[in-house]
Amino acid sequence: SPQLESDEFMKRFQREARTACKIEHPNATTIYDFGYFDDQAYLVMQYNPGRELKKILAEEGPLPARRCYVILGQVCRAVAAAHKLNIIHRDLKPDNIMCFFDDDGSERVQVLDFGLAKALGDGDSENSTMTKTGIVMGTPQYMAPEQAVGLELDGRSDLYSLGVILYEMLTGTQPFSAENAMQLMLKHINEVPELPSKRNPEAGISPELEALVM
Repeated sequence: SPQLESDEFMKRFQREARTACKIEHPNATTIYDFGYFDDQAYLVMQYNPGRELKKILAEEGPLPARRCYVILGQVCRAVAAAHKLNIIHRDLKPDNIMCFFDDDGSERVQVLDFGLAKALGDGDSENSTMTKTGIVMGTPQYMAPEQAVGLELDGRSDLYSLGVILYEMLTGTQPFSAENAMQLMLKHINEVPELPSKRNPEAGISPELEALVM
């Protein structure tokens, strides 16, 4: 019923908002408050003036390895802070990575949208019930194989997504393409992507960096 769907949404929203509020790190967008007003859910978030990494890749194409280190290193620090709290993001992608420049010219990064995050072992019986619905949440282009088939996730699932993001940063393309989401997820489950150095031979990707991506 609509009332039941509304109740389910409210429970999930409150749970995920409480989870997101726990993360305090310079490379993670801060959630200050959340609640409801006139039956509308709201979040009060830190303002971020940057550009999405997705837009940067669309406008600039493959990025130099040094810039990839700068950007992804900061993303990793935000994700590591979340993992220390037993929180996984579950939807890491260039759309959720904001980049901007400080006054000194250094590039800064913040990770957005821990709204799909799941607290591991939080003892929430309501949460354990809702995870048995068979709904797979995330973005197929960046989704770890275990996430695609609905298995239990941990921090390694985020690391897989980071590998896909780094692949795209170095080559300007995603590892796999397909006609629909199901075919794309099957490729992530069953196939090994083309080496980044072959996908973008002009980038001069080192063997060490390529090994890290793969």
